[in-house]
Amino acid sequence: GCRACVPVCPTQRFFGGPSRQNPREYALGRLQGRVENVDLCVLCTMCQHACPLGIPIPRSLARANAEAARRRGPSLQRLILGNPAPLGRCAAPLASVANLTLTLGPVRALMERCAGIASARPLPPFAGESLPAWFDARKPARNATTGTVAYYAGCYANWHAPGIGQALVRVLERNGIG
Repeated sequence: GCRACVPVCPTQRFFGGPSRQNPREYALGRLQGRVENVDLCVLCTMCQHACPLGIPIPRSLARANAEAARRRGPSLQRLILGNPAPLGRCAAPLASVANLTLTLGPVRALMERCAGIASARPLPPFAGESLPAWFDARKPARNATTGTVAYYAGCYANWHAPGIGQALVRVLERNGIG
């Protein structure tokens, strides 16, 4: 292939390996059954935009993953990492205990063995108060009188770093938007 997708792919260095596989070859390998797991693709669509033919590589990978999940069911890793809201709701009230537990070697080794969550990779700490809880409990600024903004906070801002969303709310309110 032309390999136009290689320089724009954020994860190619992880799946390319010694063969220097490009995203198209990675997807094709999955569809042909040569590559079992395509979780390294983050479905960012950068490869599709770079492809002179516009090959929908991410859509093909998403379909292949969906078909594999239908056959085998979701992995424990996907169940844990793919459902951040229930995990965050459970961890937030006990954030200090949860955060300490997630740094313990035996716990991380067990997570790696059972769910495939790399023990060497640091996990983001849980916040003691989620962004939605903070937002519902706060008193809106008095000077916020005009405009409406929709902010779709992701799971990271909701459960791990609510200060990101809190800062945005304060900036907006300071500028009269509320």
